[in-house]
Amino acid sequence: MIKYRIHQIKDPANTDYAFRAYDPEKFCFLDYECVYEGEFTDDTKTATEICEVIFYLFNMCRPADYKGHSLSMSDVIELDTGVSKRLYYCDTCDWRWI
Repeated sequence: MIKYRIHQIKDPANTDYAFRAYDPEKFCFLDYECVYEGEFTDDTKTATEICEVIFYLFNMCRPADYKGHSLSMSDVIELDTGVSKRLYYCDTCDWRWI
């Protein structure tokens, strides 16, 4: 089982990289807040595949308790395997490990 967290920018109107491609000089994880936590039970998928499934779910059939906006560029998915945690930035057309 993999735990995941969706992080979105707290104040996108005042964050110049909100909804933009990844820029390592501007990115600051302190600008983010966790808007959802869940579990992913299919551990046969790669991290990118898991991010794609989560992206689809939170854009097409969001859980009722989800209060964030639809997933888009600059959002971050944190994957926690219990052994390691990794952050994946939603970039222009893929997921960037940061």
